[in-house]
Amino acid sequence: LGYCQLYRRNLPYTSAAASNTTMLRLCFLSALMSLFNPWTTCLGIYRSTSGDEHYAVAVFGSTPAGITAALAASEQLKSISGACSNETRKCRAVNSKVVLISSGKWIGGMMSGGLGCTDRVGSKSFGGLARTLLGKMTSRYAHRKPIHCNPDTTFEPHVATEVFQQELAAANVTVLLNAGDIEQVVSSPGPRRGIVFIKTSAGGTITASVFVDASYEGDLLASAGVSYTIGREGADKYGEPQAGRRPLDAGHCYGFQEAINPYTSGNRTLPIVYNGTVAPVGDGDNKVMAYNYRLCLTNATDPALRVDITEPHDYDPGFFEMARRYMTALQPQSLDALLKLYTIANSSDGYKLDVNAATTPFSTDFAGASWTYCNATPSGRREIALQHESYTRGLLWFLRSDASLPVGVRAAMATWGWCRDEFTDNNYFPTQLYVRAGRRMVGADVVTELNATSGASYGNATVAVAEYAFDVHPVEIVPNGDRAVVEGCLEGAPPAWEIPYTAITPKGSESTNLLVPVALSASHVAFSSIRLEITWMVLGESAGVAAAVAAQHGVAVQEVALDELHTILIARGQVLRAP
Repeated sequence: LGYCQLYRRNLPYTSAAASNTTMLRLCFLSALMSLFNPWTTCLGIYRSTSGDEHYAVAVFGSTPAGITAALAASEQLKSISGACSNETRKCRAVNSKVVLISSGKWIGGMMSGGLGCTDRVGSKSFGGLARTLLGKMTSRYAHRKPIHCNPDTTFEPHVATEVFQQELAAANVTVLLNAGDIEQVVSSPGPRRGIVFIKTSAGGTITASVFVDASYEGDLLASAGVSYTIGREGADKYGEPQAGRRPLDAGHCYGFQEAINPYTSGNRTLPIVYNGTVAPVGDGDNKVMAYNYRLCLTNATDPALRVDITEPHDYDPGFFEMARRYMTALQPQSLDALLKLYTIANSSDGYKLDVNAATTPFSTDFAGASWTYCNATPSGRREIALQHESYTRGLLWFLRSDASLPVGVRAAMATWGWCRDEFTDNNYFPTQLYVRAGRRMVGADVVTELNATSGASYGNATVAVAEYAFDVHPVEIVPNGDRAVVEGCLEGAPPAWEIPYTAITPKGSESTNLLVPVALSASHVAFSSIRLEITWMVLGESAGVAAAVAAQHGVAVQEVALDELHTILIARGQVLRAP
């Protein structure tokens, strides 16, 4: 009976007739679980990290989108509870508890993890919580002039963290830190399949009526058995002109401006150059664009603000031989030809930077190292993240010390050090690997390049507006005859375009109580125009409200009334029409 009652309370969206059948199935499933899984005892299976709480909405992934989802869900549920407390109205009692689940000890994803100069969509293409939170971050700065950054979307990482923490506390959102990775997801069987609970590697079990997967990697959707893809679809999959592997154009995008031999004297490819199979032009593959770390550096001379960049213990000059050959041929005249240096704040007698990859083959992007990350085991991911950190630290030392670089570039690099007031519990190194693309859900509808370029409007079904270029960083560096080329970049900037609700909902046969605002249902090309933190924050807010409405009415997420959702989102200040 205990199993049946707990399962039943997690399925508020089932009809009375369906719930009886579902409950019988779940009781049978529970009995089997108790026989074959020793940990499924009444003593531990339902004990969540926060003390066996049942939540109305559980958000997995403490990214900015996860934070807006949790805040929006909490606010919406409280407004529902307030309305239901009025005796003149009769409505269903609603649990207003919301939990935000973080695998690690940090929240805020890239915005707290180094992305201080946040790429901005058009000023008329976003509102709601995204604008509110950014406003609270940037209001901390009375006098500054960010260089290469919009002051309305520029902040220091620790400021983003503080604002996120304050807003979550004010909204009474439960935040579970160090929850670990997802070990198991148990879903109800039958045609109205839905997540009952998730179990994490730290020992927590979280039950909720509706779940939101706001992780960059799409971990919850994958564990729940929802369809997904990784990499690039072929051009013929959805009829997209820029899909699949791109042509090997020597000077294109992040390409080489000089012809560089990618082979050793023994005719082996140099490190960083991929010597495996390259798909034909336009064909799909499982490769994703390069990841990197967005660094926070300062040129302040005060030791209280600065930590010098030193030679890494594992530095291997031979690993950068390809870069050495390129620098010898190119002879760059400035450091900002090799690194994008975004000034985000004043720092004593200097400045504080957000450092990103420049449009050159050798910068902080680590091409080819990201392909297996999302489907890797937790230990495999940690190893890949460490490889990226090692590459990044090594690159900075290379730029500071290697004789192939002009003296002026090396001297310029020496003026920069780590910020002593950022990432203080991570040796001043960013806490978040920039997972630019990972899993992407395959829902009933998939938005594609054609959605982005057609200017289609979805009326009350629109949940966000995207307004950014098709932005794909290098996917691979490969030989093309006797020279190296960079492959993967896309071209063009579509006008502002609308994203429909169906892009964040799974197929109804796969999950009826899951919403996915980050690893959403989009092709590789369309995703590259969506994948900004601001756009994800807007999608997160829409998902949070939809999750609350689904919990309120006891319906599947696919059955949320879009007129009602639209009305609520507009009242919250969301922008739902392409300008």
